[in-house]
Amino acid sequence: MRLLDRMSLATDQHFVFAPLSTWMQLTTLLEGARGTTLQEMKKVTHMFRSKCNRRNQRKIMNELKQDIYPQMNMSSAIVLDSAYDIKHNYLDEVKYGGVRIFVVDFDEPQKAAARINEYLFDSSSMEEMMFPQDFQHTTVLTADAGYFMSEWKTPFQTIQTEVSPFYDEKNFEIGKVNLMRQTGVFSMTTIPTIKATVLELKCSDRISMLLFLPVEGASIYQVYESLMNIRLQSIIMRLERDRRKDVDVYLPRFEIVTDVDNLPELLYDMGVKKMFYPRTADFHGMSDYKLFVSMVQQKSRIEVTEGGVVANFVPQMLISGQNYKTFKANRPFAFMVVDRTTELILFAGMYSQPSLY
Repeated sequence: MRLLDRMSLATDQHFVFAPLSTWMQLTTLLEGARGTTLQEMKKVTHMFRSKCNRRNQRKIMNELKQDIYPQMNMSSAIVLDSAYDIKHNYLDEVKYGGVRIFVVDFDEPQKAAARINEYLFDSSSMEEMMFPQDFQHTTVLTADAGYFMSEWKTPFQTIQTEVSPFYDEKNFEIGKVNLMRQTGVFSMTTIPTIKATVLELKCSDRISMLLFLPVEGASIYQVYESLMNIRLQSIIMRLERDRRKDVDVYLPRFEIVTDVDNLPELLYDMGVKKMFYPRTADFHGMSDYKLFVSMVQQKSRIEVTEGGVVANFVPQMLISGQNYKTFKANRPFAFMVVDRTTELILFAGMYSQPSLY
């Protein structure tokens, strides 16, 4: 949550980010770190368990990535220079951790960049993110690309989507959106400690999108700031404890693509510092030579649509009555795509810049 909070400040509160991918990259690098570099990374990733437990945790993450494909995908890569004799025991240790390790010749940057981009964007339909010049004066690069495409257990009906105003936090209209709508039984609760009403939209038995709409008088940034003081498990338990309700749901149809190239700055602010400097980085678990990380970047994409049209259209389910609650995201809101099984945040972000998508 600390990293997401910093992302909100760096992106004008309109972004999507895959925190799990960055965490997996850091824990994979951690296995080759030593000394104070290792201690910094352990503190930020909370990886204080034994190597056996860490190995099991990475195995769970890898299985998760396979289970959620193709609705969403996260392709993470760590790129190492073959000139530095990368240790085979390190490569064996992290082989099944969900992050692909590439050992390539940095003296052939065009070939190396093409290979990494082919892996990152094989199924994400996004532009390349690694270029030949990235391989100059460096030894370790990391990059990941991820996408989420909504596929609801209960789809929205396209016939209900209408062009509607979108407002800022002072209730001034700032644009138009295609506002989707559906009425049904959902888990929804208001949590005073985070100053937001939370709605759960299920994508599958395992994956859900949580929507956070600030209560009156609260800003979307205040919601994100407050989320640092509550565990995801507590939010899920609160949703399960409160009875499911009849809710009239309004949600913009949208796409957000975020290219994050300042992750080193964000990680530095959180306490991961030494791995970015040749003089202080200690990765002797990877190589007997001096290695340091010079680039950490991520490109994420989220697409939220009606999720398909079902044939068994039931008109009465789309008629609101007096007993229906309303969740209308026609003003800035936050979202998280979560795995209920592991209680992990797969994607998260904010929506505050309206457009007709």
